[in-house]
Amino acid sequence: MKRRLILIITAALIGGVVLAASLAQPYLTSATRYKAKAVCSEYFVAGRVWNDILADDFSGIHPIVSRAAVSVDQRSRVVKTHVFGIMGRAEAVYRPGYGCALAIGGRPDGQVLDRLRVKSTRWPVAIDEGIQASVEDVRSDAGRDMPADIRALLVIQDGVIIAEDYAEGFDRRVPMQSWSMAKSVTQAMTAIAVDQGLLSLTDKELMPDWTGDDPRAGITVANLLHMTDGLDFVEDYGDPKSDVTRMLFGSRNMGLAASQTPLGHTPGTHWAYSSGTTNILSAVLRRAIEASGENYHYWVYENLFNPIGMRSPVFETDAGGTFIGSSYLYASAGDWARLGQLYLNDGMWDGQRVLPEGTVAYATTASLPDKAPFYGAHWWLNKPLPDGRQRLPGLPNDAYFMGGHDVQRVIVIPSKNAVIVRLGMTRPPVDDDADIMPALAAIVDAL
Repeated sequence: MKRRLILIITAALIGGVVLAASLAQPYLTSATRYKAKAVCSEYFVAGRVWNDILADDFSGIHPIVSRAAVSVDQRSRVVKTHVFGIMGRAEAVYRPGYGCALAIGGRPDGQVLDRLRVKSTRWPVAIDEGIQASVEDVRSDAGRDMPADIRALLVIQDGVIIAEDYAEGFDRRVPMQSWSMAKSVTQAMTAIAVDQGLLSLTDKELMPDWTGDDPRAGITVANLLHMTDGLDFVEDYGDPKSDVTRMLFGSRNMGLAASQTPLGHTPGTHWAYSSGTTNILSAVLRRAIEASGENYHYWVYENLFNPIGMRSPVFETDAGGTFIGSSYLYASAGDWARLGQLYLNDGMWDGQRVLPEGTVAYATTASLPDKAPFYGAHWWLNKPLPDGRQRLPGLPNDAYFMGGHDVQRVIVIPSKNAVIVRLGMTRPPVDDDADIMPALAAIVDAL
């Protein structure tokens, strides 16, 4: 009897451990894959110091991320992560030109992407001592109890850098992560592709199974740009089973994975922010570009980055080789500024038209003025909401911006003829609106 009781207790304990491991698996997998991808990109793409990445980039996210062990194989350019050696094993692979991608469903596509060297004039610099002192105070956390970890802060006015400051370990050459600022670049790509006749804003039946009687067949390219596609995509990074987490850290072809989402609203009637929407658009762009006979992976460089002198960008792909248009574009602060200046110039660069006429107006027109006056076509707007609040408190109403996780910003301010670039890892308990924006607004007021 005693032996039987021991066996029952042992079986119960084993079952409990198995159940706990099963419940924890989604958290383990998303945490280790996130860390593998982030470390791989920061090390191989940004070229940062290994110990700095591990010390500075993973606090305040999730305990599993902090505890996940990480290693690098320099020869194969693979970063591996795991917990306790056996759980949540993940690896990310670096491919020159393509950046890093998680090895999901086999080794990621793409071996080497050689690009022609870009001829680029340097940014004109004429430092305004007063603005520079204010920028240094904001960037260095002067007078604040909690560090905001702003790694780059640039102010450009009249096409000239008038102030810039960088955190230790960063400078004007270091490529930095976009997060969702990449969405605005995807809008630029779409505008160019439409202008070249590769696709149309009214195109429908955009994905393989969006055909016939499928209600998603009516979703247009314009709906995707405006985030009004109506798909019931869940953008919740705290839930390892949410659509966005499974897409970014569990799918080989992100656009295809996102396209499986059911329709929740009639296209064109409901606004909802969705990284899945942008990756669907990225997949649509790839198909259109390749159908034209163009080399897809070179196309964005030849049509957008190179003409404005961007030397640093690496637009990372998913394991299937499609640009992750929602989240993963690396570029130096100065090159991010070039993109902002391109929009400030209404798509012109050195007297040449890079973005089709009307691109900027389209990007900065609210998608659904009554329901979402704060969002245009993959760009955020600063127009006051009905309650008077703004996305960028204290900045002019005509400002619009690329926005990304951890408070990445490229802010275009037409009334000041200015562009502001702010990159870093600002996380709670720092409140950007309360702790940073008043000082940034004061800098803008002084322009």
